Formats: sequence, structure tokens, C-alpha cells
Amino acid sequence: MGTIPQKQLENNFKTDIWLHFTLKGDGVEWIDRELPIPTTLLHYNEKSYSIAWRIDGFFWTKKNQEYLNDAIVRFLFTFADLEPKRKNFIPNISRNTHYYDKTYTLKEFSRNLKSLKNKKKAPTRADNFEDYCFWAIKLYAEDLIRSYGVIPYEQLENFALENFKEKKDISTLRAKCRSIWNWYNDRDWDISTKKKPKKYLNNKEKYEATRSSRTKKLKDVNRSRRIETRKKIRELIFSENANDYKFKSSGEWNISKIAKELKMSRDTVRAYIVDITKT
Repeated sequence: MGTIPQKQLENNFKTDIWLHFTLKGDGVEWIDRELPIPTTLLHYNEKSYSIAWRIDGFFWTKKNQEYLNDAIVRFLFTFADLEPKRKNFIPNISRNTHYYDKTYTLKEFSRNLKSLKNKKKAPTRADNFEDYCFWAIKLYAEDLIRSYGVIPYEQLENFALENFKEKKDISTLRAKCRSIWNWYNDRDWDISTKKKPKKYLNNKEKYEATRSSRTKKLKDVNRSRRIETRKKIRELIFSENANDYKFKSSGEWNISKIAKELKMSRDTVRAYIVDITKT
């Protein structure tokens, strides 16, 4: 990396996409993650820096915009502990900025970034959303609505804990889940931004009947999910390999290992094991 040729940088700025972020760290975290050499790198001090990659590609179609935003969300998720923020790239920057004359494809840039579990879809404008945890949970909630017509709360909370418990404390994640669940429940599971569907204004009686039907469906979905969850845990702890999921020293159940095996939250596993072993 070397000094920036200003005119060349300005020309590239006009024609290419720049993924430019500020992070708190030593400035070598991108090496640990095996990301490609950044096009520009500038240390503000010993604890923070800016980093940018010049990306070649056509990102003006809806599909390609989704690819771009997905990469942005994955970058934010990968470096969450460094408090990353995306910034607009300005070509007239400090002489101390290190420059590497390289343009990357989006695939080259993102191949070693983390993926969100069970979540392939990124926000419409990911770079505007600093709280990417909230938006990932919200988008997953909308997928549940499309699948079931309602949001099974336990399923939403499990998704949040599985993906983000290392990034956010559990009480914060649960608060986000409750907020999202209440938002869509108050709007009769409508994923648009309207406060009330138009059908409410035209036929309140029919609207209330539909709401009652969806509430019943929600209860049925939650009941079926609880039955299925209980069945999976029961089969595991009464299987021939049950001892593999116990601590050898104490004989107690290894909740973390069971949760990882069944892809459930530790709280869910613990609650069901207590319930099952009582009966």
C-alpha cells in the first residue's frame, strides 16, 4: 500500500462502488478475517481507523442491490465488536491514507464474512441501519408472517438468541423481539407500514373476525411448535447416546451441548428438560 494518486482516486470514485467503514481496533482485524487487502486504510489513532474497498459491478438492479446490502450486513455482523459504521466515501482524504490500487468483485470482498443463520435477506438499505440485529430479527419476523400468517413468538426469540446472544445481552434481544411482535400484532400481522389495513375501515366486523381467526392460528402454531420441541428434547435425553450429553464429573445435563445439537436456545432446552424429568 502506498500514497494515493489523487486524480486516479477521484476518477475511480465516480465509476465504482466504495464500501467504506470506520471501526474501533488496531487496524489489522481485516487480516485476521482473511479479507482482501483494502483499497484504502487510514488510522485515526491507536484505537480507531477507516477502511474501504473499491467494488466493481452493476448495482442498480433490485437483485444486485440485495447482494450489495447483504454484504454490508454481513460485514457489520462480522465486526460487531468493533462498532462498525458505514460512511460515505470522499476522494479528497488525508495523505496518511494507505492506498492499494485494486478493485474487487463483491464475491471477493465478502467470501470470508460471517453469514446470518437462517437469514439470507438483507434490509432494503442496509447501510442506513446501524442496529442490524433489530433489522435481521424484523425481517425474519416478516418471513414468519408470510409462512404462518402470524409470528410464533418462541420461534422469533430462538432466532434472535441463536444469532445475536454473543453481540447483545439476552434482555435486550428479548425486548427487541417483544417490540417487533407487538408491532405486527397491533397491525393484524400486516407487513406493510400502514397503521391499519384498509379492510378495517370498510368492514370492521369482518376485520375483527379475521383477527380472531389469525389469533387462533397463532395459538395452534405455538402449540404445535411446543409439542415438536418437547418431542425432540425427549428423544435425545432418552436415546442410547444420552450420556454423551451429560457432564462426566457431575452427571448433569450439558445444556449448551444439547442446545447446539438441536439448534435451540439454552433457556428453551433447560425449561423443557426440567418439565420432562418431572413427569
